[in-house]
Amino acid sequence: MHNLMGIIQQIQKEIRGDMKRLRKDIEENFNTTQQHFSNVSDKVRFHTNIEIDSMKSFVHEKVFYISVVFVMVLIMIVFRCFCKRPSKNLQQAPLRDDAKKLSYFENNVAVVSFSEHNANLHLKIAKSVTEDFKCNQIILGGVRNLSGLQLTSKVCFVFVDKNERNIILETDNDVSQTKSDFVQSIIKQGNTQVLVIYCQHENSNNLTRLCYPNLGNVQNHKTLSQLRKQNCVLSIESEFSAYQKDYLRIFLNETLT
Repeated sequence: MHNLMGIIQQIQKEIRGDMKRLRKDIEENFNTTQQHFSNVSDKVRFHTNIEIDSMKSFVHEKVFYISVVFVMVLIMIVFRCFCKRPSKNLQQAPLRDDAKKLSYFENNVAVVSFSEHNANLHLKIAKSVTEDFKCNQIILGGVRNLSGLQLTSKVCFVFVDKNERNIILETDNDVSQTKSDFVQSIIKQGNTQVLVIYCQHENSNNLTRLCYPNLGNVQNHKTLSQLRKQNCVLSIESEFSAYQKDYLRIFLNETLT
């Protein structure tokens, strides 16, 4: 009996030793496995971050190129729009479609009269300042549809003879608007500089200015008022004053040369 108890104790002791070794092995294996998984997780995270960074770089690069292409296309569109846009004369209206058909304009002066009565006098007055520039005499008495008339001259002297009311260009209240229609039509064509010259006005003899102050309907007429601001309305008696001649010679040299 004593020997049996000794054997049992010996077996229990060996079993406890084996259990301790087994527990130790399990703990070591667990720690090793845990460390392995931790290393694997770090590698996966590292490679994932690399892929994300690569994807971000790729997206940024594509967005950059797309932005550059978009800006270039926008610049081309704006450039083409401004290049095709016609330039505007600051003192004249834009060119009408029918006036664009004229291929060129000549460096001369159109001398316009609305009747034959004083047409030669008007031409003589014009030639006193035009000098070497050619004058084209145009008499519009009896001509209808003056709004459709086109000129090839770069400058137009429109002579208007004195009348009782000093109406230089007709208004909307007048039955006939021949002079007003013609001047407005030439201005709208945008190629000819118009100067309106009011003749036989006694108070306009030998002026030291272009036009007699507060003359007729110059202030109230829209077209005349615009021309006056451009120094293109003159009043005379039978000839230009020295002051007016000097101004017109400078004007013609700047416009026709």
